[in-house]
Amino acid sequence: MKPGVTMIRLIFSLIAFSSLLSAEPKVLKIDDLVTIALEKSPDLDIWRADYNASKQRTRQAEGERRPRVDIGAGAGSTVVKSASIDGTQSSGLMTGTLSVSQLLYDFGKTGKKIEAHRLGTDTAHATLQQKISDKIFDVKEAYYYVLQAKNLIAVNEENVRLNEKQLHRAERYYEAGIRTKIDVSDAKVNLIQARKSLNSARYEYRRARIWLEKVAGLDPHAVPHRLYAPEIDYANADKSLPVMEKSLEELVAFAYSHRMELRSHHSRIESAKARLASLRGGYYPKFLATLDYTHNEVADSDLELYVPKDQANALVILKWNLYEGGKTDARIEEARAELLKRLAQYNDVKSRIRQEVADAVTRALRNRDEVILAQSLAEAAKEKFEQAQKRYEHGIGDYIELQQARQGYIDASSSLVVSYYTLFTSLAAVERAVGK
Repeated sequence: MKPGVTMIRLIFSLIAFSSLLSAEPKVLKIDDLVTIALEKSPDLDIWRADYNASKQRTRQAEGERRPRVDIGAGAGSTVVKSASIDGTQSSGLMTGTLSVSQLLYDFGKTGKKIEAHRLGTDTAHATLQQKISDKIFDVKEAYYYVLQAKNLIAVNEENVRLNEKQLHRAERYYEAGIRTKIDVSDAKVNLIQARKSLNSARYEYRRARIWLEKVAGLDPHAVPHRLYAPEIDYANADKSLPVMEKSLEELVAFAYSHRMELRSHHSRIESAKARLASLRGGYYPKFLATLDYTHNEVADSDLELYVPKDQANALVILKWNLYEGGKTDARIEEARAELLKRLAQYNDVKSRIRQEVADAVTRALRNRDEVILAQSLAEAAKEKFEQAQKRYEHGIGDYIELQQARQGYIDASSSLVVSYYTLFTSLAAVERAVGK
């Protein structure tokens, strides 16, 4: 390659790279993440492939109602022995055959078979929709966990700042002879522990981002992006919390109508019924119309009398299997057992869905109360910490009291963050449970 061409390519690569670096990161909200996940998640592609394969199986079954056309050709030799011919006579032979057959009636066997496949396609579609609903929940869960991890970093940064101030205060008091050396040592230990917790929080945030990228199908190197992270007024969090507007029974009834998993099992039941009816058709005959046309060419013209040049047959055929060792009976009993199994699974899934909705609603209500309590606890812990600081500064309280109050404040702040985002995850679980 010429040096000039290499240099030009290098320049263009640098320009493209610099434009990528200077590109404004795209802000991704939760709806954007869901859209990306539905388009790019490879696990959903697996279920889409199953759905497409099911549609093709239905097409195959529908083909049994349409005419079948076959052609054949052959070349070889024929041998003729007749009373009018002394001995045998052979000749080269070329033949061509056209066969057409059409099913006329089989007592619903083919029709029910096609119906079973169509219902199987409905099952695959409902399963795909349920997997999409699960994917939406997974994205929301991962997104809220990222926001939780990010806010916990802020809490731990506050903890580091408070411990740095305390270390500075303890050193100053020690130099002034007000406090002992042990206070300085305790402050150093607590500061190291706070920095250790902050470091862990930062790594947990990185882990949460990677998890979200996996669940949502994000390519972190393709397009620069950042997550939308709304500012939360934790002091007034209880004033903006969502309220459960429907009762448990209303939500359960909604789930019975909208959960795709339940629809999938209902389609399986109907498919099993259709398959059972199709197998029962094996007890009865089927009628077919056939048309066969054959054209022969023999090399020896003397044999044309014995080998017809053209021959056509048009028939209506009855085929009736009278006995095949009890296979039909066994297939029917197997299909009946499969139907009973599907009915039991449907009732089991219906019971499980009711339990899932009840559990999800209970968790959401509990988490909502926990946010309110965690907010009150954080306010009280902050007030206690401020009082402990003043007691320590005035020599009334000791360092252990101050350290416990500070740790209680940090723990309460962390609990509020976790409770807040756990609530929104549980609300997403309610939506998933009812089939939204």
